[in-house]
Amino acid sequence: MKLQYRWPLMAAMVLLIGSIVGAAPKAAPGKPSPPNLTVSQVNQIMSFLKQTQPGLYRKAVMLRKSDPQKFNLLIRAAAPNFRRLEYMRKYDPKLFHYTLEDLQLTHKSYSLAWQLRKASDRGKSAHLQKELRQVVTQQFNLRQTIRQHIINRLLKRVTVLKSQLAQRSKDKHSIITERIKQLTGKQLHVNW
Repeated sequence: MKLQYRWPLMAAMVLLIGSIVGAAPKAAPGKPSPPNLTVSQVNQIMSFLKQTQPGLYRKAVMLRKSDPQKFNLLIRAAAPNFRRLEYMRKYDPKLFHYTLEDLQLTHKSYSLAWQLRKASDRGKSAHLQKELRQVVTQQFNLRQTIRQHIINRLLKRVTVLKSQLAQRSKDKHSIITERIKQLTGKQLHVNW
């Protein structure tokens, strides 16, 4: 996969785990640890961070130098989210796009809130407050769009399943007969 296509995935992944920089989860007993990422994948993630989230990139660089184990745990902890987003990109690009936009708005809202807490000037504070309200409103609307998209997708799936159920009900006797033939070795495969 080209780097330019992985960048949005990595952005989403990093935004999802950005709040846990120092607290990567450990594998529970009996469960396998998250898979290792290749050096190339780690470098792609870091390159993307450098361009899109310089603050988080600096933290990751410091962790990479000061505590490589925590850095590796952080990157490895992101792998499941990375795979989920990669799957979403492939099978539901619209939802993938919405999710990335939502993650960017989340990052922007946290950044604005931090600036607002640090602002000492009333004029700047009022401006930041207004901007934060716009971002949060935009994110609310986007999340409503995401929910509607998911509902529409589920409704389509329910329609298909109802149709399949109706067809199977019509073909009940032939399906049962074929299954009996399969169980007794007279037929090899049945759409059971």
